[in-house]
Amino acid sequence: MTNFVLFFQHLPPYPGAGSLRAQSVIEALALRHHPGIDGIYVLTSTPHAQPISGCQIINLAVHEVENSQGLLRRIWGEIRLGVAASKAVPSLITQSDILVISSPAYLSALILSTYARYRRIRYIIELRDIYPQVYAESGLIGSRSIFYRIFASLSRRMYVNAELIVAATNGLARVVLEDAPTADVRCVYNGYPARIANVSAPKHKKFTVCFHGVMGYFQDIQSLIDLASTLSTEDIDVIVIGYGNQAELARACDLPNFVFKGRLSFEDTILEISKCHVGLCLRKSGNISEDSFPVKVWEYLGLGLPTLVTPHCEAGTFLEENACGIQFEAGAVKDIAMKVIELKKKSELLFYMSSNCKKVGTQYTREKLGIDIAHLILDKL
Repeated sequence: MTNFVLFFQHLPPYPGAGSLRAQSVIEALALRHHPGIDGIYVLTSTPHAQPISGCQIINLAVHEVENSQGLLRRIWGEIRLGVAASKAVPSLITQSDILVISSPAYLSALILSTYARYRRIRYIIELRDIYPQVYAESGLIGSRSIFYRIFASLSRRMYVNAELIVAATNGLARVVLEDAPTADVRCVYNGYPARIANVSAPKHKKFTVCFHGVMGYFQDIQSLIDLASTLSTEDIDVIVIGYGNQAELARACDLPNFVFKGRLSFEDTILEISKCHVGLCLRKSGNISEDSFPVKVWEYLGLGLPTLVTPHCEAGTFLEENACGIQFEAGAVKDIAMKVIELKKKSELLFYMSSNCKKVGTQYTREKLGIDIAHLILDKL
């Protein structure tokens, strides 16, 4: 019999995308009722986490680390979280058990995977972002610095020694395999919660495009504002929902057709964007963005919203191949505005793309993809 110990930084009711992925994986594992599983234990920093049947949730009593915090605060918080998780593991796991480690939190994952190798514990990595590349592209460290080389070496060891790596995009999987060619790497997308496909609210009378999510370094908030300025004479509104380091830039915008709602709960966010006509996912150029498939795009698909994406990326290619959206070069505000105006004028085109979104989206619910991840994990028993 085998114990599973899973480390997820966040769990519901925390509103981030990582907590929803965690929930889908844990529920799928618990519902399998696999005869080889003795117990399922989940380590998290989320206080008062929503109970999940079939597992025991253990709060690590460490303050939650959020994307809205500065990188230096996040680094310190992730180190503390990794140490706390490593201290909790010995009483739950033996060499015959399996440790599932979610990253981010990247530094917590490094600490836990290092501990697992020291104790000769088998571990699986659930990967939703790639480090230290994120540190380099965000300007925290140089790509040729000694710190980058140290982190790259630690990441390589984590990948090479993992029983399995489940990556959230094909781009992430490709980067891992370039670094660790012998690793067992599989891609399972994030998807969206199935329940949002049933959210129904009247559309705004005024044609409305929307953006939502964490407003961090890689988001192109200035282009959102420039787009609203370009569309201000076309009777088109831009609604923005989110929080993070660039939120003040959005809050300071005084354009009459630019509506910044700040941070909302997941349920309120979904309800608000369901009233809109087109989704926006505008990011800055760079390797991180090009390999991305942001969760907001999955949520637009689930709600049936055609999506306009920058830059050219994995998500944009998927949308275009399925006639669910269009991708542009980063900062191509005029081209994006022209497409928004076209979609406003051509209701049949908007309906066609929206129908494709709903049709394609049914294959990518979090519940289904959680089961796919659970099967991959259970194959390692």
